Amino acid sequence: MQASLPVCFKLIRYYDGAGTNGWLACLATSKDLTNWTKLGPVLQLGNTNEDDSKSASHGTTFFDGTKWQMFYLGKRHVLPAPNLIPATLYVSMKAFTPSPSGPWTKQPKVVPFRCQPGTYFSDTASECQCPTAASAKTCQMARLSKNWCAKSSAE
Repeated sequence: MQASLPVCFKLIRYYDGAGTNGWLACLATSKDLTNWTKLGPVLQLGNTNEDDSKSASHGTTFFDGTKWQMFYLGKRHVLPAPNLIPATLYVSMKAFTPSPSGPWTKQPKVVPFRCQPGTYFSDTASECQCPTAASAKTCQMARLSKNWCAKSSAE
């Protein structure tokens, strides 16, 4: 017998979508974990002078009790076309939304982590490269919430 979810629920998954301009955090939904509907990017590339001008990908989300939070990787450098694969240095960035399907509001003034020359963090400042116990717990929660189930609405 196949298990099924209540009709009022949908599963949501963020994934990296490789497009013609760069990699972006994208959204897909499912009612049964087998059939997925790709809804496309939830973030856009930043302006030329911004840390996410070449990639805004690897979105990791969690609900803080009020709104949805996302840590994502911003990149100013990617490998040459056609793949445009994000290359180090990775920069952690932040966005939020009242609904898991968006629209997401970027928070460029929030600086979760930054690269630190001469340390373990010299090449990447990813949301799961955690330098302290408090942020390690946040990262563990963020990883666990990568897949989550939310009540369906008229989205």
